[in-house]
Amino acid sequence: MKANRLRWFLLFLLVSAALRLPAQQSEADRKLLADLRAQAEKGDAQSQYELGLSFHNGSLGVAKDEAEAAKWYRKAAEHNLANAQYNLGVCYSKGQGVAANEVEAVKWYRKAAEQNDAQAQYNLGICYAKGQGVAADEAEAAKWYRKAAEQNDAFAQNNLGGCYDKGQGVEEDKVEAAKWYRKAAEQNRPMAQFNLGVCYAKGEGVAQDYVEAVKWFRNAAEQNHAEAQYNLGVCYEKGQGVAANEAEAVKWYRKAAEQNDTQAQYNLGICYAKGQGVRKDYVEASKWMLLAAEQGDEDAKKNVAALEVRMTREQIAEGQKLARNFKPREVPSSGGDSSAAGIAQTRPECSGTGFFITEDGYLITNEHVAGNGAQVRLVTEAGLISAKVVKVDAANDLALLKAEGKFAPLPVVSSRAV
Repeated sequence: MKANRLRWFLLFLLVSAALRLPAQQSEADRKLLADLRAQAEKGDAQSQYELGLSFHNGSLGVAKDEAEAAKWYRKAAEHNLANAQYNLGVCYSKGQGVAANEVEAVKWYRKAAEQNDAQAQYNLGICYAKGQGVAADEAEAAKWYRKAAEQNDAFAQNNLGGCYDKGQGVEEDKVEAAKWYRKAAEQNRPMAQFNLGVCYAKGEGVAQDYVEAVKWFRNAAEQNHAEAQYNLGVCYEKGQGVAANEAEAVKWYRKAAEQNDTQAQYNLGICYAKGQGVRKDYVEASKWMLLAAEQGDEDAKKNVAALEVRMTREQIAEGQKLARNFKPREVPSSGGDSSAAGIAQTRPECSGTGFFITEDGYLITNEHVAGNGAQVRLVTEAGLISAKVVKVDAANDLALLKAEGKFAPLPVVSSRAV
């Protein structure tokens, strides 16, 4: 049986583009539709953009209509509004309201990127990295990632770290890689947290420090990052950076295995076969080994045969049945499922409401809802969005949160009566 080992590969984040959407609209906002349309039809670019958002969202009393959304984004984009250019690029990228066209997507991303729009710069970098709508060019990808990263875009910071880590488009530099991973990790990006944990575990770009590695693996693991969950399990099994604890190792292997992580399934099978951190159970061991074997793990295939020698026919059949019926657990992530079922999977400790007060993602809610929570998710029309607690005022039951992206804030004006 192979030894459990930390997973060393560094994942390079490539995410799908997501439209910038406002917070959910109140009933009173619907009355603004007539004025918004009137201004849009007079050629006001911001109104055209906001009307496009309304059609995409199905808010302000209009039916959701992606073609109408793209139409109004185009009008605003042709007036050189960067937000609209970015959203029109997303429409072309995803075929929303227009025929999918990667070349057109790049065209509009570039227009917004040249106006210093960070998300457009990031997406343009992705296009160059993947050769979508433009010839693949690692140097150009790194260039655009850098522009977005310098504006504190966490996704771009992680990808720029990956460029330095792998020498893609820039000279390989592990110190620079760790620097950019850290910037993104400190913004609570799980992929960057995992990557930074790997840097500490390997001593690449930073002094080797398993305690720090465990810290970052845990941060990512608690956000359902399967590779981080697996690595955290290895740390608990081997006592690296944390006191050895076989039960904790099993806990984290299970979380990753349930997300269909092959190595975690193999390790969990070993734990059940040996009674290591969990009661010995050949049926469960067989289930997890079979699942790993189905994904091509050669050691798992050998262990399935070794296990069956110790099992009855009934046990073998039960293990096979459990493996056949297995369905990977889908865990909501940023931009993920915002249905009732999807939210329930996150097992929230509490819930509440709030409203955006700035376009760049600051919002207000109650302190009793957010507290100093390590993980806060916002339910929006765009799906689930991660947010972090910036400051709390327990006396007045207020909490200030920050989410990444562009949002439509609630209009707030000063009052002499306050």
